[in-house]
Formats: sequence, C-alpha cells, structure tokens
Amino acid sequence: MRVYAFDIGASSVKHAIVETNEAPHISSGFPSLRLPALTFQAVRESVFSALAKNFATPAADIAAVAISTKGSVDPTGRVLRAGLFRDYAGVDWAALISDRFPHVPKVLTVNDGRASTWAEYRRHGEHVASFAHFVVGTGVGGGIVLAHRLMPGAHGAAGGLGHIKVQPDSTVRCSCTRTGCVETLASAPAVVRRFHQLRLGAGADVGDGPGRHAGSGRAAAGEGTLGDEIIRGGEITLDDVVRAARDGDEPALRAFRDAGRWLGAAISDVMNVLDPDAITIGGGLLQAASVAAAGGAHESYLAAAERAARDLAVARIADRTVIAPAAYGNDGGLIGAALLASTGP
Repeated sequence: MRVYAFDIGASSVKHAIVETNEAPHISSGFPSLRLPALTFQAVRESVFSALAKNFATPAADIAAVAISTKGSVDPTGRVLRAGLFRDYAGVDWAALISDRFPHVPKVLTVNDGRASTWAEYRRHGEHVASFAHFVVGTGVGGGIVLAHRLMPGAHGAAGGLGHIKVQPDSTVRCSCTRTGCVETLASAPAVVRRFHQLRLGAGADVGDGPGRHAGSGRAAAGEGTLGDEIIRGGEITLDDVVRAARDGDEPALRAFRDAGRWLGAAISDVMNVLDPDAITIGGGLLQAASVAAAGGAHESYLAAAERAARDLAVARIADRTVIAPAAYGNDGGLIGAALLASTGP
C-alpha cells in the first residue's frame, strides 16, 4: 500500500510517497517545503500546493494521505493546538483536504511524536509489547506503546515526554511555561546554552547532569580553538557547537554529554514507570550529534543518556530494557503516519 505522507516541522514541511509493506520505506521523496511564516496559512498552502502538484487526480496506487504534525491531536485527528504556528487550533485536515481534493480516499492526522513512535515500534516487531520513543530536536517529544497499542491519551496529549521534570533548580522556562523540564536541558537549544555557559560562565549553571558518570567544574576552553573563535563571533547556533565538537573542543563535547545525561534522567523515569521492552531516541539533535562524531559528540550524547538512564532506573529494569538510536532517523514521522493510515494503531 502506498500513502502520500506529510511531516509538518518547525520550519518546513517534508513529504513523500511511503510504501507500507512488510519493510516500510520511502519510495518517492520530494524536496522539503520551506515555510515562509509560522502560520497555519503558510502550512496549509504548502500542503495544498504539494497535493495539487503530485496528487491532483485520483491515483489507484495511493490509498491515503497521512499528516504527521507538531501539536496536540485528538483521537479524531483534529489538531487541538500547536503554539508554534499562529491560528493552528481546531484544524481538521481531513475535512480541509477532502473539500479541496475530493478524490483523496482517506486522510489521517497524528502528532509527530506518536507517528515516529509507531514507526520505531513496528520496526522492532511483535515481540516488543511495551515501548517508548524520544524525539529530540528544538524540543523533546515522543510517544508510548503499551500492550501493542499506541497511547493517544484522554486529551490527545500522551507522549509529552519533554515535560518530565528533571531539574527543580533550573530557571529556564519551557514551552509549557514551567521550569525544570527535560526539554530545557536536553534539546538542541539546551546544547547551545550549555556550550555558551561552559565557555563564558554565562547564565544559570544547571550542572553536569545526573548519573555516576557526571563530571564537575568548568570545562577547559583552550586558547585559539574553533570554539574560542565561535564565542568571539557573536550569536551561537547548534551548527557552531557541532563544528567545535568535531574540532575536539571540550566545552562543545561536554555540552552534548551534559544534555545527554539530562535526557537519561527522563528516560529512567519512563523506564521506572512503564517497564518497557525497549526505548529508542531520535530527532534532529541526534543527526547533529552524528555529524559531530569525529569529535566524539555522537557517542557522548547517546552514551551519556544511556549511562544515566541505567544508573537511575531500578536495577531489574535497567538490566533488561533495550535503549537504542532510532532506526528511521528524521523519516520516522512520515513512515509512522503512513503506517497508521494504512493499518491503524
């Protein structure tokens, strides 16, 4: 079965034709659509323009349109709210698309964290009954599978793993308006903040992160390194920290490690509460860490997360739970939404 899938992200809309057979994969990929503004109108126009170009007439081999999106989505597929985009509340993609493109046979809408969770869960096979997935990028999200069922939650908000509280002394405010959330300590912006703090001592020091492997004290910055040049250059981006990590800059490497440890604290909470068979970690920050692998950032983030999780979880759970990087990378939202459209949760 082939599904035309969309993944609505923070700055672009990805879209592709997904084959949902026994080995789900993207059979036809298209260039991502950059969003000119953070508004629902911009998102809608991007989706509609892609459909008009690639699915303007009935196609016997495309059985559905699937939309993976940021924000809370209720069990009927209605977007309840997504603070990132203006006017993106109460949106019914199925009604909008069916009205504009009546030949589309079916439309399914799902939260992006739950979509990628389902893709990763299905990848693990039927021997995994309980499962959790973390998506780490500009924020932290994810999803939960219990007894082979994807959990939507009573209000469409299950899987808000980024709002697990891990640091009560943090003063950084989360997108949920509160402090102490793992999203503020383990996401891409958190890595940049930590690098800046380690370099200059600027801002509140939230510490190295939990677990027996946490270090202490300020990282040695070194003179004349790429990290030194980046600090002098003005505004810092994640790409800057990745470049510094590839260059072996210790504050950059430690920024990744510390963020990984905080993520591990949240993972341990999920392990202790759910006792899952497996937990996977994916998202844009993992891709950035992979690019920085020459400096050790990829290993330090993932390894630090796993070490902290196993240190903090109940021993009998820590010894048995599989913790692994996501298999589908940034394509999990597309593939998971397509799978849900083709077979359901």
